Amino acid sequence: MPGVAAIWRQDCHVLPGEKEAFGFKDGISHPAIEGSGIPGSNPHERPLKAGEFVLGYSDEMGDAPPVPQPEILGRNGSYVAFRKLHQRVAAFRRYLRASASNSEAEELLAAKMMGRWRSGAPLALCPSHDHPDIGGDPRRNNGFLFEQDDPIGYKTPRGSHIRRMNPRDAQVAAWFASTG
Repeated sequence: MPGVAAIWRQDCHVLPGEKEAFGFKDGISHPAIEGSGIPGSNPHERPLKAGEFVLGYSDEMGDAPPVPQPEILGRNGSYVAFRKLHQRVAAFRRYLRASASNSEAEELLAAKMMGRWRSGAPLALCPSHDHPDIGGDPRRNNGFLFEQDDPIGYKTPRGSHIRRMNPRDAQVAAWFASTG
C-alpha cells in the first residue's frame, strides 16, 4: 500500500498445521457480520450486528456508539487490538498430568477446559471422545448452538474457552444485565 511501511515485525513462532501453542486446532470459528455478504462458519448462528465490529452501525444491544469526529475518521472504521500473550504451556501440561489419572483423562480434561478436542472437534458434537474427521471438517466442526442443546453445560462446560469466546445463541448480555 503506498505510504505504508513496516517498521517492526515479530516472529510469533506459529506452529505448523494451524495449531496454537497448547496443541489445539486454531482459527475455527468466525461469525457472520450482518450486511457483509460473507457467511460465518456456523450455519445455525445468526449474523451479528455490524456495530459489533464496524463504527457507525447498531450493535447487538441496539446502540450505535458515537464515531470519532470528523466522521470520515470513524464511519465504516474499526479498532484493532494487538495483544501479546505469555502462555505457560509447560504449566498447562503439568496441571493436566497432576489432575488426571492417565493420558486419556488428560485429553478429556484439556477438552473440557477448551470446549474442543485438540483436533478441533467440539464437545457439543463429540462429548465423550475425539472425532478428528469432525474436527477437520469446516462444514461440521461449527454446526452447533449451546442454549437449545446444552444450556447447563453438561457437554461443553459453561466456563470453557469456546463458550466464553463465542457464546453463540446464549443470552449472555441479558444474563449480565439481570445479575448486575
